[in-house]
Amino acid sequence: MRWAAWGWIPSSSALVPLSNSSEVTLIDDCARRTPACSSHPRLVRYADELRNQPHATIVLNHWRRPVENLRGQLRAGLANGVPVWVCIFGSPHADEYVEEIRHVQAEHPSGHLVRLVFSDVDLGVQGRFQVALGVKTRFIYIVDDDVIFPATAIEQYEQHFERQLGIYGVNGHVRGASEEKAGWVEGPAKPVRVDYVCGGWFLEAAWLHAFFREPRGTTVTGEDMHLSYTARKYLGVETYAVRFKRDTHPESSYPVLGTEETTTTPAMFALRSDLVHDCHSSGGSVRNARSAGCGIAAGSQRDLHCHIMCVHAYRDLPSYV
Repeated sequence: MRWAAWGWIPSSSALVPLSNSSEVTLIDDCARRTPACSSHPRLVRYADELRNQPHATIVLNHWRRPVENLRGQLRAGLANGVPVWVCIFGSPHADEYVEEIRHVQAEHPSGHLVRLVFSDVDLGVQGRFQVALGVKTRFIYIVDDDVIFPATAIEQYEQHFERQLGIYGVNGHVRGASEEKAGWVEGPAKPVRVDYVCGGWFLEAAWLHAFFREPRGTTVTGEDMHLSYTARKYLGVETYAVRFKRDTHPESSYPVLGTEETTTTPAMFALRSDLVHDCHSSGGSVRNARSAGCGIAAGSQRDLHCHIMCVHAYRDLPSYV
């Protein structure tokens, strides 16, 4: 155990990686104690499925970006040799997305690994995390719809994970009380500890339960901050940024396009600033950050440097901006 600004948290060395083995053990123990369990078709089939699960699942989420992005990600995901779940929630492009998914399911040699999770309801940025609670693999890789990842993404992240438990992504952000000490860490060659990563998150699937230990302030943004915040607070798990190594697989290179929907606007920065304060409302105080000389009211037009200075004025607190 060690002390952080929000209270006591377990050290990472005390973490025990979780997997399907505990659920299989539960079913096997039941079978040994109760003959009915050992002969129940559903329990027997389910235990066999758990034993034969691959090691990771990729979860994609597509909402407004071009279908070409989904096309590239689907093929890269299948090249990783793991199941690919695609979340489509309240999307105006749902018909295009579904058509592409059905085509891949029918025509791709590994199309059976693709699963569609569809809803007319827009579940916001956290919907994919809710869906991801249902995966049965040890690892999960949740990816934004404008991110390029290679055919070896899962393999590379697992290698990093073997050396150091943690949440992994490509680009991260670190806190600091000055412009020189706060900023983005963009694809370092070796893992660098950051306060959170954006665009994609590789982690133990069981750790997602920490994400839901506290309510999220909004469904519009901030899932990246909330994931690292709750993982550090409740599990002692740190977050690391590291770039992918290039590979020569043909599915590792594909274009992605953007839209006007982005978090890199003054309004979104202001909202994310407020989320920082909400994260610590039950722990370390950040009430003085608002008096550091920078306004962070919704819609503020002040620059990003001012934003960082306000939110990261206290070195004892982690940064989620």
